[in-house]
Amino acid sequence: MYRVAKIDSTVSVVEGSKLAVEMVSNGWITPTVIAPAAAALITISVVGFTTLLNYRNSKKMIEHQGTVEKRRLEAEHKDRISEFRHQWLYELRAASSEIFQIVESVKRVTAIVESLKSDMDLAEKQQDTEAYDRYQKRWLLHTKKVLELSDQYQALFAKLFLLFKPDDESLVVVNRLRVDRIGEIRGIDNQQFLTEMQKILKREWEVTKSQPRSDI
Repeated sequence: MYRVAKIDSTVSVVEGSKLAVEMVSNGWITPTVIAPAAAALITISVVGFTTLLNYRNSKKMIEHQGTVEKRRLEAEHKDRISEFRHQWLYELRAASSEIFQIVESVKRVTAIVESLKSDMDLAEKQQDTEAYDRYQKRWLLHTKKVLELSDQYQALFAKLFLLFKPDDESLVVVNRLRVDRIGEIRGIDNQQFLTEMQKILKREWEVTKSQPRSDI
């Protein structure tokens, strides 16, 4: 009598028989199942890696764009500062030059006024009414010119003050060169004024050169 003994979940052997072997599969993992599962797993891995790679590349691109934009803004800011300083130096030089010319004009016109006053006194002493009137008209004209030049002088110095910050050491020098009275303008040492302003301009120009414009 034959008896069937089960060795495991996958093989059955008929006792007493040399050839009667039956293979029984109790599992569900077969080649037809493994292949699609492996393909799906590979696909998911590739998609995940690609997504991660795209994210990192996008992040790097955004960070790079942000860095480039920051540098561009910084460069524009430096350029604006440089342009401002060049314009400021131009206005400082122009105002200094105008003051120098006005002082020279005041010296010249004041000398004419004084000469005409002497002529008026002489004509009055000689009772030359015609000459006196002629000299007086010219005297009044040139006196008016001196007053106009004095007003321009004060206005330009006011502009010069505004070109400096209140705590700028150069402002001390500029203030020392200024006079308040009309009669004092003629006594200004114009060469000293020119020398002091050239020192200020040279110092400020060196500062400007140490802050070059951006090449970006």
